[in-house]
Amino acid sequence: MFGPQVITTVLLYALLVLYLIYYFTPRIRQPRRFAQLLSEVRARRQGDHDEARNPARNGYLDPTFHPYWGLKDDGEEVNSIVRDWSQFGFFHRAKAVDHERLCKTEKHRRARARFTQLENKLANVVEKPCFVIPERLAYSTNSTLSLRLLYLFSALSAQAESKVSEGSTGEALDTLILTIRLLRLCQNSSIGTERMSCDAFLERTLVILSGLIPVTHADSARWDRLAKACRLEASPEECFAQHLEENLVREYHICLDHSYMLINGEPVDPRPKGVGQLFFEVATRALNIRTREKRILANALIDIPEQWRRGEKMGGPGTRFSLMSSTLDAEGSLLKIYAMHYRILLSLHGVSRAAGLLTHFHTRGRFPEKLEEGWDPQAATLTLKKPGNLPEGAWRPLGENPYSSQPWLRRTEDAVILDLSDLRP
Repeated sequence: MFGPQVITTVLLYALLVLYLIYYFTPRIRQPRRFAQLLSEVRARRQGDHDEARNPARNGYLDPTFHPYWGLKDDGEEVNSIVRDWSQFGFFHRAKAVDHERLCKTEKHRRARARFTQLENKLANVVEKPCFVIPERLAYSTNSTLSLRLLYLFSALSAQAESKVSEGSTGEALDTLILTIRLLRLCQNSSIGTERMSCDAFLERTLVILSGLIPVTHADSARWDRLAKACRLEASPEECFAQHLEENLVREYHICLDHSYMLINGEPVDPRPKGVGQLFFEVATRALNIRTREKRILANALIDIPEQWRRGEKMGGPGTRFSLMSSTLDAEGSLLKIYAMHYRILLSLHGVSRAAGLLTHFHTRGRFPEKLEEGWDPQAATLTLKKPGNLPEGAWRPLGENPYSSQPWLRRTEDAVILDLSDLRP
């Protein structure tokens, strides 16, 4: 009925129509809102980047620690001090450390004395308003910052343990406040894997805090400083919405500008390397993959934070044959990773509120008469409920506290609980 030439022509036209549909869909549904979001996120970060090369404003450029934070193997003196002392902490040895016995050894005394001098200088870093890495392109993989923060966190933890062992609970609290301020400074000025590292270290610092420092410690000034160190700039919900926006903008600007890196895990480098990458670059441009993925991300940038703010289940726009839609849907791995940040925000918010209650109690001898949301005056507990629209797997309870069988910060299957019941009459 139809000759081979007609059938071939029809199939070619059909393929052309399918290709054009693929090429031009989806469209950005709200281009003005998308442009506004890009501008808002840029404005949030602009202040930090304006100060990036100013040593008086940028904690990263502190003359003592700048070589330590830096790229590759600089800062060996500070690195040596930090590593020598970090080995005396629980998180290095994965078991309890007998500081009372070890403090009699020359190695312990010398390592602690050297690190104490370094701790005093670290206070200068946290007084700076920002912490920005100016030497490299944003999101480059060349920085050793996450690894250096890990060792510094371990050393500060060991310092707090050692101070508690000698009865200096107030000074141990000072060390933990310093740790929280440093990690939050890094957290607020970074994004991507470095922020995830800060989240992990902050969570462990709050575990140490609630296990080492009892709520009966009667120093209202220090509790007030802790409340300020943990205080969020907005509600946990709004801070998390902004976190989603910043990370989705990161994906838009960085990962999809280097699609080969996104799929193959190669370093960020826009120049083709070898036949394989050259072929990939040609194919992505010919098939419009990169532009199409950016449109999908643009719609996700609008949809997902608004879904969160409305209390709805989060998930990017479902689009077939997409590299990103499967990671940004309700069960997607990328969205789960982003959502883990919320549990840190809620824990910080809870500790800040609990520290405010402790400040009031140790100043006036009683808790405030005005009831706060989630506060049970009979049980002397503050309960902050987990929202129902977090992706499955983004929330998890805190495990056993290595410092106390009854820590005053707990995270259960559905809530963060601050237990101040030791102060009940």
